[in-house]
Amino acid sequence: MLIGIVKKNAIMLIDFAIEAQRREGKQPLEAICQGALIRFRPIMMTTMAVLMGTLPIAIGFGAGAEGRRP
Repeated sequence: MLIGIVKKNAIMLIDFAIEAQRREGKQPLEAICQGALIRFRPIMMTTMAVLMGTLPIAIGFGAGAEGRRP
């Protein structure tokens, strides 16, 4: 699941940088740095939401947890 999120975030970051290059005529490194600064918070929010959502399943905690324990 996390690999899919990382891949999606990388694609979005690259797309953001390419758009900045095309629209604003920025250099590649500058566009990537700007994209990383702007997209960092949404990327971290998505990643943390997924981690916190799957944590009870991974630990085997909560309602119905006895069915998930070996």
